[in-house]
Formats: sequence, structure tokens, C-alpha cells
Amino acid sequence: MVTKIDSHFTGRGSATTKFELKDIITGKIIVERIRPNESFEVSTLTDKPYTYLYSDKKKVYLYNPETYEEVEINADKVEGNEKYLQLLEDNMKVTVSFLETEKGLNPISFRLPQMHAYEVVGATSIVGNASKGTAIKVVEIRNGIQIHVPEFVNIGDKIVITLNDLKYLKRA
Repeated sequence: MVTKIDSHFTGRGSATTKFELKDIITGKIIVERIRPNESFEVSTLTDKPYTYLYSDKKKVYLYNPETYEEVEINADKVEGNEKYLQLLEDNMKVTVSFLETEKGLNPISFRLPQMHAYEVVGATSIVGNASKGTAIKVVEIRNGIQIHVPEFVNIGDKIVITLNDLKYLKRA
């Protein structure tokens, strides 16, 4: 997977392009320099919708809702950060990326949806002064994850949060 591209042109010489590549299987990062007359193989990734079943300490188990095919992926293959594993819920829709190889499709990573609804399980007192604008409070959703929300959100409410930055979006 390409993580960074840098093109360099010299006055009399030819151009070179430096690619920072991440091996999608091992996670190892390498740097390659390519000249215009060189070629390289491009791999194809295919994304498919899956549903979260359960996980243990090292594996996440997902299934395809159309074919009921079950797949297991190492927990460290979650896109973004391993902290996202705490946000997984039963029947959550995720996207699995597959690498096409000679042996068929090989699952290499998965990502959570951009937003998801969670139930509020705990709340703290209001932070801020309501007379000077919006009063916010901190609520807990699951696994101790805390979110800043408007004062009208109560325990038992379902709220939608954006998963990339853990921000309150709306009531569900």
C-alpha cells in the first residue's frame, strides 16, 4: 500500500519518484525509487461488507450477511488503531479489504463504519455554564469510552457518534 509519494526532477537527469510502501500483510515499511522507464505490479484490493460476530484477544470473527461465509482476521489488522476494537458491537457492519492472490481472496484488514449508534450507560454532571452557551456533559458509552454531549442526553438514550474522532453527532 502506498503511504507517501515524492517526485524529484533534476536539471539534466531523469525524474525519479520515491514511494513509501507498507506491506499490507506484514506491516513492514519500505522505500522504493522508480524511474520513468521502470514498471511495477499493481495489486488489487476488494472491499466487501461484513458483520461483526465476536472477538477474542487476538482474532476478530466476521461474517458475510449475503453468503454467511465466516472470516477471521487478526485483531491488529483493524484500520486506524487498535483502540477501535473497543468500539465493536454485536452485528456492527464493517468493511473487509481482501487482496487478490493466486490462492483466491485473502482478508488483510477491516474498518469500522464512519458513524455508529451506541447506548449511553453512564453520565457525569454538566460541564460549563448553561447561561454562556451550550452546556455539555460527559457520558460513557461502552468499555469506559467517554464522549462529550449536549446536556439533554441522558442515560439509556441512543446517540450516534463519529468513530474516527469519537464526537457526538446526533440522537439515534
